[in-house]
Amino acid sequence: MPIGSHLLSRGARVVAADRDVAALEGVPAQFERQAMDATQPPAVQAAVADIVARLGRIDILVNNAGVISSEPFVNVMNPAQMMHDYGRFRDAVVANLDSVFVVTSAVVQQMVRHRWKGVIVNISSISASGNEGQTAYSAAKAGVTP
Repeated sequence: MPIGSHLLSRGARVVAADRDVAALEGVPAQFERQAMDATQPPAVQAAVADIVARLGRIDILVNNAGVISSEPFVNVMNPAQMMHDYGRFRDAVVANLDSVFVVTSAVVQQMVRHRWKGVIVNISSISASGNEGQTAYSAAKAGVTP
């Protein structure tokens, strides 16, 4: 958690959020923890409201979620299922792109409502320019790249 650790070293209170509760148990004790599925708007709204209630405000949001999906766009070695599975494509786009929209919307709503200034950082990937076998991941990360 280099980004979170850097923010902690600068005096920030940092919340690590993840949909995997077991993964949150492994987060160092100096971090706040929030279970949240970043692809579910109602759950995100509730989690952001909970964070604001506990900590008072949100000044910085770092969208750093990433789920890699490796599957060729066309697999000529598998004639029975040659094309990239659309369901897996959508799952990767939702996890890597939609989540940025969902979480940012919930945090910005709080910022606007309370008239807070803040910073939002979206982490993309070098794969945003394309990466063999990662059609969905690359497309989603390209959507995050300004």
